[in-house]
Amino acid sequence: MVDLHPTQPAMPEGHPWLGLSRWSLTWRVWLTGAAVTALVVLLFTAMSLSQRTSVSLIEVPLGWGSVLLVPALVFAVITALLGRWLRRFNSFTQSLIFGALCAVSAWLLVLIVDLVTALVRECPPNTYCSQPGEATIWITYLYLGPMFLIAVVSYGLAIWSSRGGVRQRVIGVCAGVILAVFIALSIAAATGNFSTAPPPGTGAVGHDGERLPAGMCPDYDATGNPVTVPCMPE
Repeated sequence: MVDLHPTQPAMPEGHPWLGLSRWSLTWRVWLTGAAVTALVVLLFTAMSLSQRTSVSLIEVPLGWGSVLLVPALVFAVITALLGRWLRRFNSFTQSLIFGALCAVSAWLLVLIVDLVTALVRECPPNTYCSQPGEATIWITYLYLGPMFLIAVVSYGLAIWSSRGGVRQRVIGVCAGVILAVFIALSIAAATGNFSTAPPPGTGAVGHDGERLPAGMCPDYDATGNPVTVPCMPE
């Protein structure tokens, strides 16, 4: 059982993490969160590049923003609000609680955006439009687990690097390299110089038996009519 109301910090006395300000906690978790998230996307991009069966997340318009800004922003806000409260637990428990808080917060954010979008969006005739809650279900199924794990690892790395010295330099250099590669590939994809999509003429087979454009897949709308939609990133 985890005591949610400990009377004193469970971390060793004098641990550098205990002496950091709210701002120091926040930027450290934001940096490790952005780097770990970018690394995960790069790994999946490498898999997509080797298979050439779908478009990677790094090629989705504004995908870099959703990857670097949204998760890292959630991490930063949770840390700014509750980081000092979390320090009363040991490092492992802090990371687990932080991961759970971030996953729940991200789910609530997606749910609100999904419902508001469904209310204000107009769906043209003969066009497939997702139903209210559909995006929330998909994101919960595909991304909530990874969001929890990324948050746990990111927070743990932030604590680990707080001792300074070699640890802080290693985290700083690795985060810088990962983010630089991620941003460079994002720019290359946006300018048409990088793609993991199948070569022309090798895309998925459509409902009529013809090859679809790269990155497009056959699907069915809510009424059962055949439609063509962007392939889900693998």
